[in-house]
Amino acid sequence: MLDVYQISIVNTYIAMISFIKIFCEKYIEKQRANCQIEGFSWDESRASLAKELSLDFSPNSFYELAMDFYKSATREPLFTCRFGSDDDAYVCDGIMSDIIGLWTKRTRWNERGRDFWQ
Repeated sequence: MLDVYQISIVNTYIAMISFIKIFCEKYIEKQRANCQIEGFSWDESRASLAKELSLDFSPNSFYELAMDFYKSATREPLFTCRFGSDDDAYVCDGIMSDIIGLWTKRTRWNERGRDFWQ
């Protein structure tokens, strides 16, 4: 059985899915209307551009693309890095771990009283 917190998370996720779907539909409607005012078809212009770039064009799949992006942006990291051992330890995901060495080096320099950028 789900507790109140879990139910809240599920409801938030369902609301986000609904929001993304409505946003995508309204965005495409607005772009089509703006292009129609300018005197050309949004679908035809995007389809020809996609063809030039050898890409698939399906305005109806905008929602799926947005959902894939949302899922990847809100996912749990595959692994994390932890620097330090106290309560003030810095925890980051794998992307940040590539630059953390430079970040820690600059921080140490700053703690020794040197200028941060030297």
